[in-house]
Amino acid sequence: MAAPVGPLPQLKLPSGPSPVTAEQRYWRTFKNRLLIPSPTGYPVTHLSCTGDLFAVTTGTRVQLFSTRTRKLVKTMTRFGDVARSGELRRDGKVLVAGDDGGRMQVFDVNSRAILRTWDQHKQPVWTTRWSPAGLTTLLSASDDRTVRLWDLPSGEPTATLVGHGDYVRCARFMPGSMASTLVSGSYDATVRLWDPRVGPASGAVMTFRHAAPVEDVLPLPRR
Repeated sequence: MAAPVGPLPQLKLPSGPSPVTAEQRYWRTFKNRLLIPSPTGYPVTHLSCTGDLFAVTTGTRVQLFSTRTRKLVKTMTRFGDVARSGELRRDGKVLVAGDDGGRMQVFDVNSRAILRTWDQHKQPVWTTRWSPAGLTTLLSASDDRTVRLWDLPSGEPTATLVGHGDYVRCARFMPGSMASTLVSGSYDATVRLWDPRVGPASGAVMTFRHAAPVEDVLPLPRR
């Protein structure tokens, strides 16, 4: 005859990790979302925010929205090809953007007038950035394998940095006291650090090699 079978005592196990991550909890605190469809049908390729405005690059236009009202304020449409990297200057008065035709344009945000046009790049301009050290210096990175520095008042290029062996899809100025230097990434699987003060002919001051194309770089400030 088999022994009687009784219920097993319940065993309380320690609680495991929460299935909801801290990042998910953070985003769930935003209760009032605003979904704005792209008017061009193109994906959004770049966002830039400063003060009361944020810029959205999509298709052949850059749209400016108010951070307070979340409404469309202005649209920059004077591009001959797909726009890239619409970047607001930190004072919110000027915007620069490149396009797939190799052109760079600087716009007055208030009037939408074109202040500068540069056509020196011969391939798509994927990245444009303002220097954190001033209001008149900016950079561009292009599929023509170059990174260039520009002076807004004179309209002249101040340096052409050559050394990458493939498309240059990203570049940024270094933060803080190193703002005179910049870093770029390329489809040649390298990240290069440049110091234009030593002369463009000297090439990159440091080169970091990766195993695959570099799509973006993000310098972090020292703590």
